[in-house]
Amino acid sequence: MPTMTIVRGLPGSGKSTYANNLGCVVISPMDMLCRVDGNYQFNARKSRQAWEFAQTMVETVMMYGCDICVAEVLPNIGKINKYKKMAEENGYTFRVIRFDVSTEHSKKHNIHAVPDVTIESMNNAFVDYPGEIVLFPAWAKNH
Repeated sequence: MPTMTIVRGLPGSGKSTYANNLGCVVISPMDMLCRVDGNYQFNARKSRQAWEFAQTMVETVMMYGCDICVAEVLPNIGKINKYKKMAEENGYTFRVIRFDVSTEHSKKHNIHAVPDVTIESMNNAFVDYPGEIVLFPAWAKNH
């Protein structure tokens, strides 16, 4: 049975690095916010469009039965539940992994130019997801 893994956490927490080592198709909505020169630039107005496009990509990958990893901030459970429904409807095992790092770590290691005030807002919006695996990366404790 194929697996959909949601890897969530603040910017700079290691979501994409972790996801890229899982041996699955990685879909990261925020990667779709790259500028023409290839550099990432956070844009809150375009993040909804990126998320909708990511859903389409997930649906397409599911047609082939590939393992999928969605790497995204996802502080609240609404979008997670939408991904879960997609997984269930397509016969996927579903799991959620959260990288728990401090806002200070996120601000220091965020390569996406997300404003500090936005990181604070994201952090304040985080809620636990039932059954999720919470990781406290050892490397984040020293930063």
